[in-house]
Amino acid sequence: MDDHCNRPSTEPFVNHSESCKPREPGLAFTVEHSGSRTSSPSSTDSGVSFLTVENLRKLQAQLQVPSLAMPRLKTLRYDSPQYPKVLHERGITFHDLGSPTSPSNYDSIKEAICATRAHDMGRDNAEEAWNVLVGSEAEVEVLGVIAYDILTYRKMRQPKQDLWAKLNAQWEGTFPLATLGEQAQYYIAAPDPDLAIGYNEDNLKGVLKARMFLHDQCTPLKSDKQLLFPVVTVEVKGAASDEHAQRQNMHNSAVMLRNLLTLREKAGMDASELSTKFDGIAHVITISFTKSEIVICCCWSSVTDDGLLEYNSKPVATMSRNEGSKAFHTMTGRILNAVDWATKTNQRWIREDLAALEPRVGTIQPLMPNGSIVGSEVTSQ
Repeated sequence: MDDHCNRPSTEPFVNHSESCKPREPGLAFTVEHSGSRTSSPSSTDSGVSFLTVENLRKLQAQLQVPSLAMPRLKTLRYDSPQYPKVLHERGITFHDLGSPTSPSNYDSIKEAICATRAHDMGRDNAEEAWNVLVGSEAEVEVLGVIAYDILTYRKMRQPKQDLWAKLNAQWEGTFPLATLGEQAQYYIAAPDPDLAIGYNEDNLKGVLKARMFLHDQCTPLKSDKQLLFPVVTVEVKGAASDEHAQRQNMHNSAVMLRNLLTLREKAGMDASELSTKFDGIAHVITISFTKSEIVICCCWSSVTDDGLLEYNSKPVATMSRNEGSKAFHTMTGRILNAVDWATKTNQRWIREDLAALEPRVGTIQPLMPNGSIVGSEVTSQ
């Protein structure tokens, strides 16, 4: 197992968000293509529009544009050779372990994740679970070990618990990510992680208007609206390439960050506050299980010198599948620590921001799908 848990990051993260451009007010129906901080984090480039054909015609008449026809673009999956390109177009970047680029809280995350747990799955249980994994390329077996042997999946499916989890967690496509200043050439399939972990709606009462306002950016899963704001995703790949799990989790993390960013902004946080209280700080975790390795990544947003919003992922703990049951036992503790860190770090401020957004609903512009949904002509207005 890599010993990077005991090493400091090679260079502190340089936060470019001070150069972020101030937000500019716009029309209620103005929709931008750019993934910049000047556009709403809710900007998207594909998916299902809330607008009916009738409403599209009305909107066309109001804006006096020639066409609001929905484009017919190809939807790419994670195994497409074009997938890395579409991630790059949306400002999504993976930083290798040796990269000097890190979030400002990288060292503290490593310390939290690599800490020895007072209670874990135990050495004997870890060895039994490892024996199931050895030589297995069956994703269902691997996912079963993760959910039921390592994580407390059954507990995270009980009423009144703080957390809520869902296996085979296909997400809505209503609010995909914006491209960086260009019209999307391809749609990108909505996230579909093997496991998502977020917050239980049972413990987030009194904020119904805020939740309805945020819509799928609050409850993104298609089949389980009990789960609010996922902050951890797990991707499992058996015979498939390791890179496929990484690609999916890069997209997953970007959407999770964008959703949290939308909440912060709509709750009243302005660009200058976002640059110091959100950007450059890791907020979400992804975990990849492949035939060759297990990787835990922390993920954060940043803003370029040109004011463009980017999403970043970097490993904080890794393990080769050749290392054996002892290393696997250590790694299971790090996985549990990573889930604890992500869920506890975000829980309080999410609750506070939902409460702050509740009375603002009706006084701020509603979230709208991105211009590539309703036609590029909108951006020329």
